[in-house]
Amino acid sequence: MIPCRELQGINSNDMSWTQKKRAAIISRCLGPRITGGKRVLDVGCGNGEVSLYLQDELGLDLHGTDIIDYRKTSNARLKFTLMEGKDEIPFGDRAFDIVMFCDVLHHMEDIESILLEGRRVASEGIFVFEDCESTLLKAVDLGLNFAYCRNMPCPLNFKTREEWTALFEKLGFSFETLDPGYPFWYPFRHMAFRILLDPENRILEDGSNAGDHG
Repeated sequence: MIPCRELQGINSNDMSWTQKKRAAIISRCLGPRITGGKRVLDVGCGNGEVSLYLQDELGLDLHGTDIIDYRKTSNARLKFTLMEGKDEIPFGDRAFDIVMFCDVLHHMEDIESILLEGRRVASEGIFVFEDCESTLLKAVDLGLNFAYCRNMPCPLNFKTREEWTALFEKLGFSFETLDPGYPFWYPFRHMAFRILLDPENRILEDGSNAGDHG
């Protein structure tokens, strides 16, 4: 296990301002497209704050996984399994309905491999929520990683929207681009994508066509 600065004992009410805003944006983006009770795996769940927000807000059966376990004591109710390798998800084929990657893929050295792992583990779809690169974001990202887990890999492997769509097409994914809908004053910008895996498109709640890349 990678040693990290101790985070235990912090009350869940101390969820950071940026985490609260990000969790709310993800919830609004994902909520209309997912039904309660879905089995969801949050890859790279971190301290579990955003995971629990989504679990409670959307009524999900959510499980977290990461290369380290630095959940807060108050977040112990989040089901969690430690990853055995950076590019390996520790579950069997189609173990979950949906796999989520929320602001984590830019921390991966091999994004292709972990996306293929997500496809293996998910039965219906993959939700990708990623940051748009900016100087402010890189400074914050590096600062937080240094403060709390300075040995965690942080390659800052950001991609543009065009690079993400090119990667999805290379992997043969059917996908659509989502609008995160963040407020204009929010200091960071995000991109969101839904990768559709189920042949009957059961993940679609809005009548969209699985072949829509718009």
